[in-house]
Amino acid sequence: MNAPIGAGTASLSYGELSLDNTKMKDGSSWGAGTMYSYPLSKRTSVYAAYSYFSNDKYSLPMQTQLAPITGGGQIGIGAVGESNYAIGAGMTHSF
Repeated sequence: MNAPIGAGTASLSYGELSLDNTKMKDGSSWGAGTMYSYPLSKRTSVYAAYSYFSNDKYSLPMQTQLAPITGGGQIGIGAVGESNYAIGAGMTHSF
């Protein structure tokens, strides 16, 4: 979802991933984020963003099932039962 605020644009997002297990407890992970982008010129803007992710204590079985597909170890955002956040800022320029 985007909304104009002042000269810039604010964005909000939410996502959830859940697994319906038959032989073990169901696992779920969710995340939410916000970002604000401010134009400096017609082609250049700056932005700041914040994201929060949360895994319940049963989220790990779903993440390890994907490992054979990617050829790596455990994948996903964070560890089982763990919450994480990310902060970012940057500049974009269109050529």
